[in-house]
Amino acid sequence: DELTAEDQQLMSKKPSKNSKEEANLTFNKRVLDAHRWHINKLERLQRKLNNEDVDVESLDALKESLILYMNEEVNQRTAETFMDYDDVYDDFKLEEVEDYLATGKEKDDEEEK
Repeated sequence: DELTAEDQQLMSKKPSKNSKEEANLTFNKRVLDAHRWHINKLERLQRKLNNEDVDVESLDALKESLILYMNEEVNQRTAETFMDYDDVYDDFKLEEVEDYLATGKEKDDEEEK
């Protein structure tokens, strides 16, 4: 992944007070965090799909939003214009999956004791 490679290159350099490099590093971290956040949400959505809790036809709007999110011409990779698209999962009630997973993990932790 080119963002990870760029981060490693910037971090491997000797520490400097170059604010542009620091800004690039900070922005790359923001983009990577956004990607990881989307991956997490998609994994939760997949669980709901596997349990048939989501209508497949309802995914069309999500698909279009994710295409826009990934399109660098539309969602430019600059600190000023980058959009997280963090509201595209609101209709799927993915917090229910999170609650279930947290409850399941707590039960597993109790059983291990």
